[in-house]
Amino acid sequence: MKKVVFTTTLLAFTQVIAPLTASCQAGGTPGFPEAASARSAHQDSNYRMIAATTEAEDNMKQAEAAYAHGQFQNAVEFATRAIQVDAKKAAYYSVRAKSLYALRQYQNAITDSTKAVSLDAKQAEPQFYMACAYIQLKQTKEALECLDKAIALSPKQADYYVLRSQAHEDLNDPDKGVIDAQQAIVLAPKNVVAYFRKGEGLSMQKKYAPAIEAFTRGLALSQPAYLYFSRGRAYSALNQWKPAIADYSACLAKTPNYPEAKKFRGYAYTQIKDYAHATRDYEQVKKASANDAGEIENAARLHGRAGDVKGVLADLDTMLRLDPTNKDALNGHAIASFEAGEYQICIQDCTKFIAMTPNNASWYCMRGNCYARLGSYNNAVDDLSKAIQAQPHYKEALTMRAKIYRKLGREALAIKDDEMANQP
Repeated sequence: MKKVVFTTTLLAFTQVIAPLTASCQAGGTPGFPEAASARSAHQDSNYRMIAATTEAEDNMKQAEAAYAHGQFQNAVEFATRAIQVDAKKAAYYSVRAKSLYALRQYQNAITDSTKAVSLDAKQAEPQFYMACAYIQLKQTKEALECLDKAIALSPKQADYYVLRSQAHEDLNDPDKGVIDAQQAIVLAPKNVVAYFRKGEGLSMQKKYAPAIEAFTRGLALSQPAYLYFSRGRAYSALNQWKPAIADYSACLAKTPNYPEAKKFRGYAYTQIKDYAHATRDYEQVKKASANDAGEIENAARLHGRAGDVKGVLADLDTMLRLDPTNKDALNGHAIASFEAGEYQICIQDCTKFIAMTPNNASWYCMRGNCYARLGSYNNAVDDLSKAIQAQPHYKEALTMRAKIYRKLGREALAIKDDEMANQP
């Protein structure tokens, strides 16, 4: 009887335990099959979250690596993938913002920087790159606001002070610009751009000697072309033409196609009356900007200083081809033609000018003078008479007409013109 009881009890125990064991093996809670399903779904959700985080972080690492290697478009693409997986990480937008800035997509860089700031207002880097983009868009006040915030968040970043120095100088506040540049130097004594910004600010204050010192300290660390150029301009402001020429030349040795350096060096050469080298520089500038009337005019003036009348005429011809109504060019061309003895060309110039300004006594007088030199006395008298009619006491025209009258044997008229010319 006892044996039967034991067997029955064992059977009952087995019937109860078996389903519980199966439930436990399935990963559920003993006695609650529906809880096993919930736990399985929770584990799946956790796995997906971990996988998504890993995918986003992997893309982020690849974005940062691409940026570090100058592969900015790849950096944008990897950062975009990270954002698509997790759109709530400020760092992802920040990396994409600086990559977009490097690609000169300034407005997009501002958009991403703004988003990064909205997700994490304590990050300074998005403020900095937003400022960089605003500087490029000439929105300097907005840039300054961003830089103030960036420096408040991270006050030991020299680059932030350097950029704020530039912003102050762009807003014509060199005093603050110099202060920020000096602070950048304190934080990073080997920051070459900080010395450049300090020198630029001092130059704006017309403190050229200290500016030269700042540029020189920067050049002791590195020798970029822009530092030589800026120091050359400071030397020029002090009329120290030879060291200025040396700096412009050093700048051009590093960056041969730097038209501003050639133009300033050309001007410096004129100050020491080295017209041959000056002409060479101005000709190169003119060639590089063939349609720039201002540069052609500079070349014409230089040719004039050098006594190169043919060079003047060639430059003014170019200016008149660009703009036939340019009165300054036409005036210069007429005078240069007269001085070169090209009287027929001068007559043509005077005729064009008279068509534009019919009552201009000076142009009738000049054209009359040209006719006289060519022996066309009747035409000369006609033009000189028109000049006198427009300006009755025009002494030069009266004197010239008197001389022509004498050549024509008309002494009475000559005497009359002489008397009018000598009236007080």
